[in-house]
Amino acid sequence: MQLRAVISLAIAGCAFMAQPSSAQWKKISDLGGESVSVVYFVDLPGPVRIGFVGANGIWKTTDGGSTWSKCLIFPFIDDIVFKDSLTGWAACWYSPAWPACYRTTDGGSTWTALSGAMGFGLSIGYSSSSHRLFLGLDSSTKYSDDDGNTWHDLPFTYAVGFSFSSGQDGIAMTGDTGHQGSFFITSDGGLTWRRGKSWVNAGDQPLAIPNSSICYAAGFGIFRSIDSGDTWGMISTFGADTGHLTWAIILTGVIRGDLSKLLVQSDSGIYYSLDSGVTWVLDNGSPFWNSNVAVCKFYRGKGVTIAGKLYSQQGGGKVNDGLWESIDPPSGVEENPVPPPCELSISLARATLTVRSPVSMLRVVLFDVLGSAVAALDVHESRTASMDVGALPAGVYFVHVTLGTGEVRTMELVKE
Repeated sequence: MQLRAVISLAIAGCAFMAQPSSAQWKKISDLGGESVSVVYFVDLPGPVRIGFVGANGIWKTTDGGSTWSKCLIFPFIDDIVFKDSLTGWAACWYSPAWPACYRTTDGGSTWTALSGAMGFGLSIGYSSSSHRLFLGLDSSTKYSDDDGNTWHDLPFTYAVGFSFSSGQDGIAMTGDTGHQGSFFITSDGGLTWRRGKSWVNAGDQPLAIPNSSICYAAGFGIFRSIDSGDTWGMISTFGADTGHLTWAIILTGVIRGDLSKLLVQSDSGIYYSLDSGVTWVLDNGSPFWNSNVAVCKFYRGKGVTIAGKLYSQQGGGKVNDGLWESIDPPSGVEENPVPPPCELSISLARATLTVRSPVSMLRVVLFDVLGSAVAALDVHESRTASMDVGALPAGVYFVHVTLGTGEVRTMELVKE
């Protein structure tokens, strides 16, 4: 048996440090106190202009979010997608006997319920190459080749998110009890789908990077695929093991952005990464989302981030605090710097893993690639920690170290 420690670009530096932010967040609308479930802007030439918010109905803006008007009064909307400037769809969550999809053909000014698909609508997606529409429901996943007039079943259920890297290549994440955390993959615009090879403990909305084979998913950790969603590996841990929930960072499971800047929202705010998902920094002043029953599919595009805010109040209950916006600083203005590489070191002698730190440590946790804690050690402010890893099977692991300063650092361990 051979043990090998790997320290490379897969190492997370000071993974969760909060830095002063040069991009300022501001509240742009209270949306009547409604809970925001999705923020969507139509991809048109020029700056961000025409957008929609799914809440208890649909809100629309034509000036990039400065002003909003209600264009659909009811019901609750979970997801939105457009195929062009005029035609779009919304997934509706209301009743098993209620239409799960609404359609607009006039740029979102008016919306019509489509009676062909009934149930709780979770997600919606569209392929520009096959012109096929996809609808995730709580009991099935359907597709339509005629803009939602008629629907047919796909061979998987409870699709909680779709993402396409091109008109043909895309992924769908399922969340039912049989396929939870599984990805289904298409390379022909959704005409056919197959299940991916690996399972991940991820959440609601994956991200397929445009014109590439790289995909991301967020949940208990940040997961990445380099083969269009077929196989996955965890590249960064988020939060803590269940024995220390007071340290945990709860992600919504939604990840947005591109390789230059990835973003996830949590119950403590929005974190971003400038190194393809390895190191994450809390954006001070960003809106947090504190709910275990609902998520916010926030918007990121053209240097603009717009997200909803939901928090718990003293004495119980949740407060919806509207819609918040951040605009990236102009080119050439440095954003929050990524913290420098950690000075931690790991060594392997026989079956013993040793972690050394220049400052005191509180706890060391070893995670597998699915985000499950497989070993843990309370260090009690020592600078050296050792644990037996001889019984662990060969594979990739992440050494998750909490320092006495409260910083969390991660290193990759390969056992051969």
